[in-house]
Amino acid sequence: MRISLSSSEALAELKSLFDLGEKPGFEFPAFNIETEFIDFFFQIISNTPTRDNVVPFMNRLIERALAESINNIWTVLAHQKADGTEIFELMKGKQLICLRVKRSYNRNVPGKSPKGLISPYWNAYNNWLLAHIFWKAYLQAHDPDFRVINVECEDSDAPVETLYSADFKPLWAMKQAYIAARRPTGGSDIFIRPIAEWYLYRRVHRNEVLPKMRFNRV
Repeated sequence: MRISLSSSEALAELKSLFDLGEKPGFEFPAFNIETEFIDFFFQIISNTPTRDNVVPFMNRLIERALAESINNIWTVLAHQKADGTEIFELMKGKQLICLRVKRSYNRNVPGKSPKGLISPYWNAYNNWLLAHIFWKAYLQAHDPDFRVINVECEDSDAPVETLYSADFKPLWAMKQAYIAARRPTGGSDIFIRPIAEWYLYRRVHRNEVLPKMRFNRV
């Protein structure tokens, strides 16, 4: 299903979702990671030119940033003697590269640290891949045929009718996508910092026609 959202429509919805995710009215489940990426999407859209349909722009930006992060890692691995097959396969399958995999690879690269798959490239890949996953899920929630699944598994004391409320649909779509990505833990599995990655991306592409970045919370 093709989704069309103007910049103003997307910003209004993202702000509402951020507020709802921050204070859902129950303690569990929490939507901490989801709201971090909702804020990330809000920052990008609010600091780029207004569009009648912001979806194609966001699709292109996220895909481009992810592709650039993959190319950076590919270039590094291609010039190392260590076996990078596992990392290549993870990128090919658009799967997150956890800290264990990064450390295992770097141990086999000769020399002193920093070496091998350095953190800036690793962070960029994981965060832009999560952006891809969450943005796709956010759009999926606009499909009338999309259904929330496995809410009961979240062990919440909130009424089921609240959890299944249409207001929570995009948050649940994003959470389900995060679960499908094996629910990595920030800090121990990967480092989750999407807005920082957007800032770094803007620095690289500073000569393109985009306004100066402003860090305002939703």
